Amino acid sequence: MQPAFVLHRWDYQETSLLVDCFSLEDGRVRLLAKGAKRKTSSWKGVLQPFIPLNVQWGGRGELKTLTHAEAMSHNYELRSDFLYSGFYINELLQRVLPQHVAVPSLFECYPQLLQRLADKQPIETTLRWFEWQLLDELGSVFEWPQLEQRNELPETLYFRSYSGFSVDYHDSDCVTISRDEAIALGQSDWLNDPLTESQRYNLKRIMRHALAPFIGDKPLRARALFKR
Repeated sequence: MQPAFVLHRWDYQETSLLVDCFSLEDGRVRLLAKGAKRKTSSWKGVLQPFIPLNVQWGGRGELKTLTHAEAMSHNYELRSDFLYSGFYINELLQRVLPQHVAVPSLFECYPQLLQRLADKQPIETTLRWFEWQLLDELGSVFEWPQLEQRNELPETLYFRSYSGFSVDYHDSDCVTISRDEAIALGQSDWLNDPLTESQRYNLKRIMRHALAPFIGDKPLRARALFKR
């Protein structure tokens, strides 16, 4: 058995579920939960997002069969935009993480994310912090401009998904940001330092550009929840 969280679930036939789990030892896995929709199933109230689980599965095929699932503690209670934020992160993990690839460092960050959302900590910086951990696991973190480079850099910089920060403008598919704001963001502790509205806005744009190649062209459904 190993720790895991449900990212998403779907109905499968009349009595079963397909469940995408985020696990400690195997990363993202898709499991068949046979009979999970039956009234007598012990999994009926367990296979839900934001509940810390212990799970086990078996089978030889690509789609494994869930054999055990138990809640290890109460769920993280998320409400309103904090709930939508949790759905956003779950969908993001579904979209970008390959199956059966362990990412233990990212898994350790996930309960921290949920706890901050449950405690109603600032949403934007909490999400940006977790997105940065995800980029690190994907091998796609980028270098922020440093304070000692300030006098060598122009006042305006351009950020692109694949190349990071640049001093040259080539096309409109980039984030334009002032040199000083980029340096300040690179030096900030996003979880604990207060950021200005402009810094939060530009940080969101930068992280969205950085993640775009992994997400692809299909929009994330969870982002639409914030527009309602």
